[in-house]
Amino acid sequence: MTSSIPDSFSSDALSKLLEDAPKEAEVAETINNTLPTDEDILDELADEILNSVPDEYQGPLIHKVMVMKVIARMVEWHTHMGERLQDEDQESGTAWLRDAGKFQAIFGILQTISVGRDDFTVPQE
Repeated sequence: MTSSIPDSFSSDALSKLLEDAPKEAEVAETINNTLPTDEDILDELADEILNSVPDEYQGPLIHKVMVMKVIARMVEWHTHMGERLQDEDQESGTAWLRDAGKFQAIFGILQTISVGRDDFTVPQE
């Protein structure tokens, strides 16, 4: 049986291998460019969720409802965080509560935008 591992290397052969070897920064960049980032994963997941809507419900209303549900959760999350942080760090708590208010405003604006006759999210006058 023949071995593919040589018994020894000359200094010249080792120097040549070192010269030809990819630089550590190049290897790291290649790895970083081929691995998906958290942003890539979240973007792909969001697309999968949005694209999972059955054909019979496709249209702007389902997407508006989805957005409103997400915004409602953001209001809830930011309010919870703001209330929790008020005792520990009032400045941070206040910032979270202000952002909750911004999300409430977004929700209110969405309620004023009708996307069709069947849009039940617009309050009846």
